[in-house]
Formats: sequence, C-alpha cells, structure tokens
Amino acid sequence: MRMLTLPASTSPSTLLFVKLGRISHGGKLLLFIISASTQDGLIAYQTRSPGTALERARSLESVQAQDVQVSDMHGRIYDPDAFDRCFVRSQATTTVGEAA
Repeated sequence: MRMLTLPASTSPSTLLFVKLGRISHGGKLLLFIISASTQDGLIAYQTRSPGTALERARSLESVQAQDVQVSDMHGRIYDPDAFDRCFVRSQATTTVGEAA
C-alpha cells in the first residue's frame, strides 16, 4: 500500500481523483484510493484490495479523521459503509438459511 500526503492547503472541494487502475478482469489491476482530512491535512492511501481499503478507512474513522472516503477504479466515491456494502460484503458467501 502506498501513502500519498497532500499539502495542507489542498481543499477537499478541489481534490480530484485520477483513474489510476483498471478492473481486475483478465488479470488487470484494481485500485482503490482511501482519503481523509486529518489534523495534519489531507491524506490518501492506495491499495488493490477492497478488504484492505475498508480496513484503512475504518482505521482512519477510529482516529477521528474527517470526510473518510474510498474511491474505486472508476472514480466513484463511497463512504466506508457504502463501500463495505458494494465491495466487501457482496464478496462474502451466504450460508444455508441466510438471505442473499
């Protein structure tokens, strides 16, 4: 996982996400960017694993970071709960008796 630290003068409204990865179909790369505002300024991480992206987002929330977001490979932005529903929980298999 690589960490990107942005200058403190960068405002969240001007923060742009660039398409840095590709869909994982056919062995191509997936990329997620996790960003948040901290006391030290804006911070961003990138990872290829949805589970790792969610873990990083949750850890940022736990240290009181503001505006925690996860951007997918298409530039769509999710809050951690929505990202969990779309990328992490949807990959889990259901057991007999659970609703799909």
